[in-house]
Amino acid sequence: MDDINGFLSEAAQIVTNDNPLEPTDTEARAIAVREVRGVIRSRRKERKRIPLEHAAPEKVAGSFLRSQVRGDASTIRFYRDAFWKWADGRYAELSDSDVRSDVTRWLQRRYERITKGGVGNVLLNVQAGCAVSSRLDMPCWLDGGDRDAKAWRPDEILVTRSGVVHLPSLFDGLDRFAVPSGPSFFNAIATDYDIDLKAPKPERWLRFLDELFSDDHESRRLLQEWLGYLLTRDTKQQKILLMVGPPRSGKGTIGRIIKSLVGDGNCCAPTLAQLASEFGMSGLLNKTAAIIGDARLSARHDLAQVTERLLSVSGEDLQTVNRKH
Repeated sequence: MDDINGFLSEAAQIVTNDNPLEPTDTEARAIAVREVRGVIRSRRKERKRIPLEHAAPEKVAGSFLRSQVRGDASTIRFYRDAFWKWADGRYAELSDSDVRSDVTRWLQRRYERITKGGVGNVLLNVQAGCAVSSRLDMPCWLDGGDRDAKAWRPDEILVTRSGVVHLPSLFDGLDRFAVPSGPSFFNAIATDYDIDLKAPKPERWLRFLDELFSDDHESRRLLQEWLGYLLTRDTKQQKILLMVGPPRSGKGTIGRIIKSLVGDGNCCAPTLAQLASEFGMSGLLNKTAAIIGDARLSARHDLAQVTERLLSVSGEDLQTVNRKH
């Protein structure tokens, strides 16, 4: 307490001598008192920190997991050998270094003498405390969440930045077609925007379609259908869209529109050569759209292997994907 008493004496000296306050200046006195009390609380918290090795790892992990709860569900999960963190409507996979850094910073605010082994023990218990069974497939509902929304089929749901939208209810004109997004819905795909049912017509986009297709209404309808198709997890049509045209014919513009529509994090841009490589399929994991901007084949590429992989993906076949670690 000697350092705190000394600080109080120093603060009192500042208030009364260096910066004398008039007796009527109650607001200034209140500010000074709050600042003094804030520093005292901060110093007391620092004095209460104990060495990490004196704390039970399972209790430390439990405290960390409670700090990660939003609403009635955790925002961090361990699923299929990786940690996942929820934000803006979706879970994103974290690297080992990201998780270790986050946990270490959290520990540093509460404990002292943080060691690599101590962090590892806490992480082991965190992993066990937020594990999701590998038998479950994304997307799915986990603990907590809206009871009515849990009756919605995951493949009929569109997740936006801040809402979970049930498409059949929306199209049927039901009043309750959406609920706020939350970590209860275990999903890796969400748009970067919210749905606005009162949005004006996209005049510039419509002019672009006029320039591109003119009176070709069938192509217009196909593109509209395809863009809507990309917003869902439905792949029952088992099709791949091929756009053929000369340079500067709008293919790149449509590709950028698709990227903005489904979200940057939900889109990838492999090449045919990459698809034929050992780890080429890993970039397609948890993605809504794969855009091959300029598809070219040469004698160096394994045409049969590329064709086989494209057919297996579009045909909804079971995939075994090798990943780099």
